[in-house]
Amino acid sequence: MLNDRQKEAVAHKDGPMLILAGAGSGKTKTLTHRMEHLLQQGIDPSTILAVTFTQKAAEEMRERVTATVGEEASEKLWVMTFHALCTRILREDISLLPPFTDQFNVLETQDARKVMKATIESLGHDPKSVTPSGMGYYVSLLKNEMVDLETFQNFEPSNAYINWPKTREIIHQKIPPEKRILIADVYKAYQEELERRDAVDFDDLLMHTLRALLENPETLRKWQERFLYVMIDEYQDTNQVQYTLTKLLALPQNNLVVVGDDAQSIYAFRGSDIRNILHFDDDFPEAKVVKLEENYRCAPAILKAANEVISLNTSQRPKRLFTSKEGGDLLGYYHAHNERDEARFIVHEIQRELEKGRSYRDFAILFRTNQQAEAVTTAFMKMSLPFRLANAVPLLERNEFKDFHSYLKLLQNPDQWGSVCKMCNKPNRFIRNETLETIYIRSLQQEKPWYDVLDLENAEERVLKSWGDIFLSKQSRIGKVPLTVIMGEVLLDTGYLQELFDGMDEGGEESYVYVCECLNLIFLLETRSENHLYPKEMLHHLRRRELLEEKLDENAIQVMTIHAAKGLEFPVVFIIGLEEGIFPHLKSSEGDPLEEERRLFYVAVTRAKEKLHLSHVSKRTVWGRTEETEPSRFLSEFSRELIDGSSVYI
Repeated sequence: MLNDRQKEAVAHKDGPMLILAGAGSGKTKTLTHRMEHLLQQGIDPSTILAVTFTQKAAEEMRERVTATVGEEASEKLWVMTFHALCTRILREDISLLPPFTDQFNVLETQDARKVMKATIESLGHDPKSVTPSGMGYYVSLLKNEMVDLETFQNFEPSNAYINWPKTREIIHQKIPPEKRILIADVYKAYQEELERRDAVDFDDLLMHTLRALLENPETLRKWQERFLYVMIDEYQDTNQVQYTLTKLLALPQNNLVVVGDDAQSIYAFRGSDIRNILHFDDDFPEAKVVKLEENYRCAPAILKAANEVISLNTSQRPKRLFTSKEGGDLLGYYHAHNERDEARFIVHEIQRELEKGRSYRDFAILFRTNQQAEAVTTAFMKMSLPFRLANAVPLLERNEFKDFHSYLKLLQNPDQWGSVCKMCNKPNRFIRNETLETIYIRSLQQEKPWYDVLDLENAEERVLKSWGDIFLSKQSRIGKVPLTVIMGEVLLDTGYLQELFDGMDEGGEESYVYVCECLNLIFLLETRSENHLYPKEMLHHLRRRELLEEKLDENAIQVMTIHAAKGLEFPVVFIIGLEEGIFPHLKSSEGDPLEEERRLFYVAVTRAKEKLHLSHVSKRTVWGRTEETEPSRFLSEFSRELIDGSSVYI
């Protein structure tokens, strides 16, 4: 059944419309019913375009439509992500975009980062000081604002479709002046390398498509005539390129319907612009605006807290969510001494709920930054609670997993020469390839393991011996203590973890989370065995890829950043680390950044269906430094009466 506002949105046929869909208000249901309604009105399905931000959302939308209108009609619909749409357009009209061919490769994020690393090295820079993730961030920022190299170098727009006042402001704010020459050099070399490989990254897909359409009016007209009805999901997350592309494709019919919630605009760091949804009816004065304000997800106290907090933002479209639900729990609150105490509290609450019949998958632990995962995941492993860290890239495809695999091989047999060569310079010990080749030849000649033929008069070989001793020293404990413990020691003793802690950048935090997930995976596999596993047995488990992927998706507590939780919901949610400087983030203490932090808190709160716990600590240790903290201002922005007094521990 649809409510009155949903019915109003579904029945709208021609002309622009903005659907303001609050959290848990059934926006996907509304979108799919609107597509079904258009088909029932006799609209050709091949003229309907629905764009989402994730492949999962696109598949879910298509499955729902298929269930009603049948597979034949559903298959003709254009239901896809922005990137999939642009890939299809470019492959059909790639001749307009030399030097690329219609067989161009689309690089995944990890592959694009490898190209960036190679580019940085080709320019003579050390990737540890000029990081691929850092340079990738700046280049992506420029592409999302449609800034080509010429514009960036001359600081003047090279084409009319750049929103130069806004773009200039972003460049001033986010790109340090002293880095602009370096960034321009990397940008140029990176694009040249992509062209040489006949490859594009995800940002190029959008920028190249927009360029091809703008510079070729006939091609633009062809695609405009193909799409008579255009729908964009999560419109608050669109960046400048996506916004311009959307407007272009919707012309001249103007049958554009956008769905979104300005209160959930949380991706400014990726280039999304909340003004796209705030000023939609400035672009389309005749637009119909429908508000979906009935929330079907959250208990009343949770929804009231969310409404009260978000009402303090000034840049927003007024709306107030309501629910027909009654009763429900008040919010839980815990003031912990430190992060270990906070983790103990979470374990205690989860165990209490499990005794009442809940499953592990009912719980989610949400935090602002990735390093907050350490205390919680350590406590879960100690108490044998299964958990799942949410990752953007599948664990089994990550370099961290491959490094883990190599460490296991070395624990199984320290004479695994391939793994020695791969891991001995992580972090860099300045052991040259020539030195490694010399040792290998000596080992073959003497028919002895490499660690028995080292020349300790040679400084590099002494360093290699110290590193090898780490694995030799573990041999007597294998099978007697948990392999998870031994692997944790290896990560510390080799300096692998320390390398993540030092010089943290955008990629460093992410890598840390994947390392935790690797440890968790070994922990989960080992807890299913009656005895402590040997490295050989663990390697056997890891080779059984299909079974392994099933284990990764099993019943487990979900642990993730708030950004990763967008679009999800859970019966019980813990929002941890609610301290000034962490949440809201230190760099977001006022103005627009603070409002985005408040929207992020709103998103976190509205992930909870039945029970919400909030916690903060008096002292927190982050990357080796322990500091006193103050409670987050967000804790004082909703009524105290919404907190369950019996849950407060001071």
